[in-house]
Amino acid sequence: MTTVVGHNGGGDGHTAAQRPLRPSRRVARVLRLLCATSLALLPIASAARADDGWKGFGHTSWPGASWRPYSASSPFNEAATGAPVHPRSAVMVHEALQWGTPANLTDAAGATNDWARPTYYAEPSDPQFTLKSTSGVSPVNGLRIPIPDQARPAGGGDAHMTVVTPDGWEYDFWGVVSKPAGGGTLTFAHGSRIPIEGNGLGGEGTQARFGNLAGAIRAQELAGGNIRHALYIVLKCTGTGTSFGFGVHQGSGAGVGSYVYPAAAAGSNCASENPNLPPLGARFKLAMTATEIDALSVPPWKKTILHALARYGGYVGGTGGGGFGFLLEDSTMYTALGAPDPLAAFAKAEGVPKYNGQYVFKVASGVDWERALRVLTPPEPAWEPPSPPERGAGWGGFGGGVLPPGSWRPYASTSPFNTLARGMTVHPESAALAKEALSFGPPAELTAGNAETTSDWGHPTFWAQPGDALYTLDATKLGWGTNPLEGMQIRIPEGARPAGGGDAHMTVVEPDGWEYDFWRATKPRLGGGLYKFAWGGRTRIDGDGLSSGATAADFGSLAGMIRAPEWAAGSINHALFLTLRCAGSGLGFGYGETATSYGSSYVYPATHGGGACGSDHPNMPPLGAHLVLEMTDAQIAALAVPQWKKTVLTALAHYGGYVGDTGGPGFGLMAESSTSYTALGLPDPLVEFASRSGVPFVSGHYVFDIGSGVNWAQYLRVLTPPSH
Repeated sequence: MTTVVGHNGGGDGHTAAQRPLRPSRRVARVLRLLCATSLALLPIASAARADDGWKGFGHTSWPGASWRPYSASSPFNEAATGAPVHPRSAVMVHEALQWGTPANLTDAAGATNDWARPTYYAEPSDPQFTLKSTSGVSPVNGLRIPIPDQARPAGGGDAHMTVVTPDGWEYDFWGVVSKPAGGGTLTFAHGSRIPIEGNGLGGEGTQARFGNLAGAIRAQELAGGNIRHALYIVLKCTGTGTSFGFGVHQGSGAGVGSYVYPAAAAGSNCASENPNLPPLGARFKLAMTATEIDALSVPPWKKTILHALARYGGYVGGTGGGGFGFLLEDSTMYTALGAPDPLAAFAKAEGVPKYNGQYVFKVASGVDWERALRVLTPPEPAWEPPSPPERGAGWGGFGGGVLPPGSWRPYASTSPFNTLARGMTVHPESAALAKEALSFGPPAELTAGNAETTSDWGHPTFWAQPGDALYTLDATKLGWGTNPLEGMQIRIPEGARPAGGGDAHMTVVEPDGWEYDFWRATKPRLGGGLYKFAWGGRTRIDGDGLSSGATAADFGSLAGMIRAPEWAAGSINHALFLTLRCAGSGLGFGYGETATSYGSSYVYPATHGGGACGSDHPNMPPLGAHLVLEMTDAQIAALAVPQWKKTVLTALAHYGGYVGDTGGPGFGLMAESSTSYTALGLPDPLVEFASRSGVPFVSGHYVFDIGSGVNWAQYLRVLTPPSH
């Protein structure tokens, strides 16, 4: 996802002898500029809010000079005034400029050297396109959105394209392969969406996971003489290692550098280890006053850029090109729709020189960049309050595509899963039990991107509404007696389906608050009828979350699941669901342990056993065992691990986790199944979270490495069961 900037000739197109202009020449020049710019910007300047796109933008109306994307709290919209200079600023500036001062900016609309990002504002009547990623995993796969029929990607190899839909979502695409006329399937390599009124982070169109509109210099801003946001910066390569500090992360894989907030992923390190180059996400600023900039013998358009760099700075968002550069908006977004190129009209009026038929803005000359440029410390992360969901007709207002937010948790506050572990007693044999639980290794990885595949062993949950089809329940497992759900009638939403893995879990929460949990479930046929599953049970969604029937321990299927909305919010306020390859048997654990003839033993809050270990694991905890990470918040905060991992570790420290099932590689946690979302035509929120968190993408999945960076053997404890 490189960004290449233009021709590297010298000079400005404005000599010192041309300044200052005599008043008569100045007036004439302004009149020429106004005339040319007014013609080019007519669709923008017109009050043609008749367009039906977001904020009235559309095919003939684009944002004006004073507009900027994203919220006021976006890092790109916050002034750099008062931001501390990084202690190693001088050496990093020197390294960043080793390939030369800022490269030229070129109006390359429609050409093969166009590496920018054309943006189209869709209207409701535009043709509908189904989104399809060739990489196999994308948070927007399968969504349908309107796209202007004449829209096309940039002509460069990255083939960027952005579409802002009437509901305010910015869809960012990289590697657009095909877009047929009149609707159909839009095919691309990578894609994502972020709210245009959000913080501008979390997209997949750029290496740093910035939104595609972030930091681009727009023609209207240049013509208006005021850029009210930080700029997007490109470096040929970024630094490596963690010596930058301030929460920097080293990217994974060969040839990859480091990154720091607001970036959420790494870029290229040009196959070299250079800790003195800034990481992706680094913030630069021009340390010049407005008076100093105004006194420079450079053209007004350059002063506009310099003022923005002095007030807002810029963030490194990608690697590639010749060295150090900025990014222009792509005028393909105008010319593709038959409108004039406003950047070309502005450049012509300003006397910007042309090379090989393209206007070239020579940014570098006239400024002592090495003296004036600074690297700043990163800003504080911008918190975006979640939008309150609409209300469905199911329990708690959920259903019909409205799902629980990050602040929600299932079951009553008295549920073992919602009770803090603080003050609970450590088991006398904790050391031996914890060692045995870790004998298969530290916690296994969690993956995102497996919704509706055979790799999905989670528990998709669907929220029924009163108008959904009615089904009669039929348990098919023989030899286990009569299932308690046999013959009951429930409503199941259209589109509901079980997880694709062998356990084929599925949960339905009824409008009356009963949670129905199914194991080896089938896909409901449309319109109601008989609903078949191997085994199941039910528990109250506002009860203790126990004594159901679809998990080995009989926990409710929502118990302990790490949900994408709470993970993204940075707070998991409940215990986690733990799995072991096998569980202990016999009565050696004590504390009310129950032995079984069919498998492992169990202890409260479990009411059923699972797969038992052999004699080679005599100290393995039973099903229902309560494990906790004995670390303080300060110890977790000090770990050199990503924030997403600290969120999980904090939940394990505050609430712990309960062993609820057996199987898998060893010791593990469980995340909710994103089939809960994708089956209803919604984006996969876990993929979206993984993408913007910089989680590595390996073999078609995002892989959350839970185990590394923590001394599990030192801090894992086994507690005695909670009281009941």
